[in-house]
Amino acid sequence: MTRVWREHDVDTTFRRAHRYIDGNETKVIGAFPVLTFKPDNSFDLIFVKETAGAMTSYSDIHQNDSALIFLHEQLQGSNIIDGDKTYVTAFPIHEFRDSTVGAILLSSDAVEVKHIHWNALGLPRLVSNWSDMVIAFNIVDDYAVANNFAGGFLDCHLIDEHRRLFLFKKDYFERKSIPEWRLNHLTNFRYNFCNPPFEARIRKAHNIICSILDANSCNVLTERDTLKLKEMYYNNLTLSHFEDNNMPTLGGANINCPSIYFNINRLSSADDISIARIVFHELMHTIGYDHPADENDPAYKASVPHRVIFCIPSNGDSNDAQIPIPNFCQLKRDLHCPT
Repeated sequence: MTRVWREHDVDTTFRRAHRYIDGNETKVIGAFPVLTFKPDNSFDLIFVKETAGAMTSYSDIHQNDSALIFLHEQLQGSNIIDGDKTYVTAFPIHEFRDSTVGAILLSSDAVEVKHIHWNALGLPRLVSNWSDMVIAFNIVDDYAVANNFAGGFLDCHLIDEHRRLFLFKKDYFERKSIPEWRLNHLTNFRYNFCNPPFEARIRKAHNIICSILDANSCNVLTERDTLKLKEMYYNNLTLSHFEDNNMPTLGGANINCPSIYFNINRLSSADDISIARIVFHELMHTIGYDHPADENDPAYKASVPHRVIFCIPSNGDSNDAQIPIPNFCQLKRDLHCPT
């Protein structure tokens, strides 16, 4: 398990930042992580609003901590032409597909560009590895905040002993402090799926559930339940799939075991709210809650796994809480926890 930034993993940190958006933020296209872990167990993300730029993709970018350095060396300090628009810089989101990586393009309206001598702020002369990048980006972030910007970063490419600073204007970026436990699961959970889009939908469901835990807005949960769930998000969970059109079960879990499985064939057409409710139900089994097998049993409807699903905001149907969810899950009580 990799803790947020305590192991100085740039690649994972950028990937977590981008994955946090889905289910948590609207009208944003990306998130830039501030590469400093704070003593209150939180981490700052700077969200890129839709008006700040666009998303694109690049091929043949190094798929590691140095992806941003490699991208800037390819750009050689030049503006970026994408379609009929011009952008001043870009940063990778570290979501790789084969040889392609997504990247966020930033417009000249969204950032203030400053040209400075490489050592004007005590910056390292060369930014050629993750250690240089961390030092440089933290210096730039401090400078940006002190000058009333949301944050910023620099061009890793040096030209005539000068480099560019890109300072994020607050009208186009929003900086938020995010608890560490809400970020770790985005890369630490083990997904045994052969379907990347479905994996992304399950991650979104977890983001929705985390927002409910953070807001303490589910009155079904005890304080102990909330702490146990946060600890799970802080650590690890195994999520697997099976495909069976003949099996009515939507999902399943092992009681008191960090493992959940889903019937992808049954869930492929489900909306995000339904998937989040299924995940929440199954999570309650992983922390020890049971229910009768018969969904018509009053004890089933009174059980915590059933009741928590209505903590997920509905789609606006006032009768939503009355809608039955048939064949919701299949509990596994006779198996050892998977490892």
